Amino acid sequence: MRHADNSDLLTPSLQNDSTMAVYSVGALIAAAFFGGGVAVVIMGTLNAYRLGRLGRDAILLIGMLLLSVGTLVAMIEMTAGGDTARTARLVNRGLGFVLCGALYLLHQRAFKAMNFLGLDKPSPYVPVIAAIVVSILVTMGVFAALEVG
Repeated sequence: MRHADNSDLLTPSLQNDSTMAVYSVGALIAAAFFGGGVAVVIMGTLNAYRLGRLGRDAILLIGMLLLSVGTLVAMIEMTAGGDTARTARLVNRGLGFVLCGALYLLHQRAFKAMNFLGLDKPSPYVPVIAAIVVSILVTMGVFAALEVG
């Protein structure tokens, strides 16, 4: 019978190079405020990828994306003839904050661990701006598809 090599006992157990620090909660909030639900889902997807749990979170993220676009379509249809763009923006922003809270709860352990371990947070500027631009393009596409002027 052969015994296992004990050299791995001396390696730090908290150090795991396979996961990276996630984008901060502030990045999610900025995405929610300026981009709404779609931008928050994009940032949540990036965080899930950085945590190595994209496969586990995929169903939830797809559901959040469908909820974001579906809510936008519903708001446009319900407010036809009124101040459609303003109402859709406000509802989209509100949904973004709700999804932001849901993603915080989903990745709460990672946010707390990142703060506890003092990991450097990645710069969120480029991903947040990209997520906001994609969100605006999706919104414009929905407006164009529904022929809202």
